[in-house]
Amino acid sequence: MFQPAELIKTPLRMAIYGPAGCGKTLTALLIAREIVGPRGKIALIDTEHGSSTKHARRVQFDVTMLTNFHPARYVEAIQAAQKTHDLVIVDSMSHCWSGRGGVLQIVDAATARSRAKNSFTDGWSVGTPVHQDFLEAILGCTIHIICTMRSKEDYLLTALVERLRLLRDAERQALGEPEPFSWNASKGAAPLEQAIRESRERMIAAIVAGAGGNRAALEQLRDDDLIANLYVLSV
Repeated sequence: MFQPAELIKTPLRMAIYGPAGCGKTLTALLIAREIVGPRGKIALIDTEHGSSTKHARRVQFDVTMLTNFHPARYVEAIQAAQKTHDLVIVDSMSHCWSGRGGVLQIVDAATARSRAKNSFTDGWSVGTPVHQDFLEAILGCTIHIICTMRSKEDYLLTALVERLRLLRDAERQALGEPEPFSWNASKGAAPLEQAIRESRERMIAAIVAGAGGNRAALEQLRDDDLIANLYVLSV
């Protein structure tokens, strides 16, 4: 049953992980060129509206652009690259999970179609197999493969930015233009979280001053409920 292990030459499996704008695509391309050499053929699966092509003068590669991120589209592209190229870059994997047509949308759609509307029994029974097919395509790829992935921090910052935008828009409409606020990703989450707290505090103060109410109760409200109270007050 068992036999002495021998070194087996297998293709590279690599993941590059980080927030948007940190250089994942270029890093993947530079590594890929070193692996396949000056004459090797690199295929890149672009999910970022062609943003990879800005590196075309620095690294020669072939590209296909996905606009629907169903796992099957990724599998098709990976299988096509295996026939013609020496290495394939998936840039990025993250869209397969949360992008248009990705796993989360597949689960939601399957849940909505089901009679019980239970995502665990109905939605994921559809989403899990197609996602597994995608993972198997990566693991079974017969050529080198490099995948990029967005970090969780990137999604957290995006959510905080959107939350702050909604709060400040509500302030602008009900209370007048709020104090100027500037931020970039290098500053991290702390300034956004502080600005959110300050925006909520201004809303609460305005509601208490205009209509009274329990400050402690207002502090417990979700953003949308707090905004609704502010809008009622400003009418």
